[in-house]
Amino acid sequence: MDKNMEVSVVLPCLNEEEAIGACLKKIKDVFAREGISGEIIVADNGSVDNSRRIAEKEGAKVVLEHQRGYGAAYLRGLREAKGKYILIADSDNTYDFYELPKFIALLKQGNDFVIGSRFKGKNQEGRDVLVAPLYRKPHPLLDDQALFPYPALRHTLRDARLYL
Repeated sequence: MDKNMEVSVVLPCLNEEEAIGACLKKIKDVFAREGISGEIIVADNGSVDNSRRIAEKEGAKVVLEHQRGYGAAYLRGLREAKGKYILIADSDNTYDFYELPKFIALLKQGNDFVIGSRFKGKNQEGRDVLVAPLYRKPHPLLDDQALFPYPALRHTLRDARLYL
């Protein structure tokens, strides 16, 4: 973790040339508007289109993951993340990246894990479903060897601070 890096956004990518540029522009706009020190990591999983070139042009750190699969791309990107908070999202422009400050605010309140929904509305408690903290520190499941038997996954989940 880089003490000066507040947020890392990790985007797995496979042939997303039609959408990746829009995603990156939105994230960069949020960083600038909110004064967030952040990085964007695109974990390319073998794109044969212009996705990689577009991501590099937009200033993202592009890393290659040769093992095929969505999860492999995420894990590769997460290994590169240096931010205090880590956000993950798809690079297909189906997420509203302008909502990122809501997630970060909940994390700053002490929540370990915040998850978003693409469905807008209210839950039974009247809370916005777009952003919902799942638990607060300390939470025993983060260290439960039975739930996270794979060291790499356990390490990744313990270090992850935000999922979008």
